[in-house]
Amino acid sequence: MLVRKLDPTTDGPGALAVLQEGIREQSLSAKTTEGDRQAYQRDQVTKAYDEVAGCFRAPETWSVAVDEGQIIGVLQIMAETDPREERYYRSHGFLLIQELDAFPQGRRAGTKLLGAAKQEAVRRGRTAIVLQTPTKSNARKWYRAHGFRSWPGGNLRPTMSGMILRLDGGRGSGA
Repeated sequence: MLVRKLDPTTDGPGALAVLQEGIREQSLSAKTTEGDRQAYQRDQVTKAYDEVAGCFRAPETWSVAVDEGQIIGVLQIMAETDPREERYYRSHGFLLIQELDAFPQGRRAGTKLLGAAKQEAVRRGRTAIVLQTPTKSNARKWYRAHGFRSWPGGNLRPTMSGMILRLDGGRGSGA
């Protein structure tokens, strides 16, 4: 399996399919009614993908996991140019994963992409990786198995839970 930066000219359809599947799973955990789920999915996909232009927003922030020529995982890390990066995440030593999806599951794409996120965190001089995941999702168990712990400072929405993976053995700064 290969993990590499998203190529906006060729990876769009495969990466979008994985993203949509991941967001579909998130919406099933985060929302209760069918209308809410559909609205959540539309909102989340629109944040990541410009359907009019047919391309990913901020493609430089995306990586893909490719196995046997098929995209089976996507990772989006907050761009270094994002104002929130400077104002909050960098100052606390955090790297923010905005999206991490793998489909089909069980092929270790998530684990490989998490490894890429750890490398990026080290490159940026960060001491922790943070993210949000639906409170009732199965993804929480996966993240815990990969070293993440609950992070109350990341509970920004009622249906989402913050999680943190300390890369320095828990000695770094952080809320």
